[in-house]
Amino acid sequence: MYAQATDQYVYYDIVTDSAERASPGCADAVRTTLLHIGDIVDKAVSMKHAADQIGVCSHSIPKYIDSKDMLREAVIMIASFAFADYNMGNYPPGPDTDMYKACQLFQNTNLSTVDTIDSFFQGMQAAEEAEEKGCDLASVHCEDGPKVTLESFTCFDLNSQLPDPDDPSSTLEDTPGDYQDGKMWDFQTCTHLIFLNGFSAYSMFPPEEATLQHLAEHCHNRFGVTPHPYQLVDTWGIDNLTDASYILFANGLQDMWSGGSFLWNVSDTVLAINFENGAHHSDLSHQGPSDKDTPDIQNGFIEIASILEDWLEEIKQEQQ
Repeated sequence: MYAQATDQYVYYDIVTDSAERASPGCADAVRTTLLHIGDIVDKAVSMKHAADQIGVCSHSIPKYIDSKDMLREAVIMIASFAFADYNMGNYPPGPDTDMYKACQLFQNTNLSTVDTIDSFFQGMQAAEEAEEKGCDLASVHCEDGPKVTLESFTCFDLNSQLPDPDDPSSTLEDTPGDYQDGKMWDFQTCTHLIFLNGFSAYSMFPPEEATLQHLAEHCHNRFGVTPHPYQLVDTWGIDNLTDASYILFANGLQDMWSGGSFLWNVSDTVLAINFENGAHHSDLSHQGPSDKDTPDIQNGFIEIASILEDWLEEIKQEQQ
């Protein structure tokens, strides 16, 4: 993916496949909702009216979002980022995953379009608040602190998702802790970790092509830097691993990053193991293999351990 060797649509096409597998019909429900939200924004008489209509705090809109078109694109982008996160955690498959729960929300026919997106935004904001308090960690108990409830939010703080690079108040100290990670990744994807992710006609999000020109404009405005899409290829030859050794790619096929990985054995010592049910680093559980793991991951722990033992023995023999 970072070698610009994959189709730009593969990332979100895999997210779409994962959502459909979690809850059949999810992709169409999400796409339909977002298209309808776009229509509501387009028909609004002003930016403030548009924000009020879809549950966004109008005072939280970053200054660079100065048109209804940009507001509509921002909503779609936030939704796509959220589902990408749900995709990475979509393991083990089942009704306890955030992917399934989000899909069920969009597929709830008892909710209007506005109620659906409003509930989606509120759920995201509540989850962020829980994460800030550490309540999302199994080892942390939050009974003594104030409970996070959807009722505590009256509108969605867009600035928490899209801090304005030109706004002095949008600093690391004044934004949620996870924004620090977001800014770090945004900077890296503006310099050397370049990949273009568009939405295909198949995608659960309204179709849109990603372009290097648009990325370059964003990176210049945000950080004053220019993307170098082939830096990793030119420096390290990441697109050709025939001369490499002792690399094991463990790919969860439910994870969108698998679309840019090596899914085949490059050589006897550059191997790939693919997990049908695996998501993002499902094979790195500290407890695995466990009864909660799917059979492919359970078998994968054994196979990976065997490969690594053989490699370590080979290296020991070579050093003697």
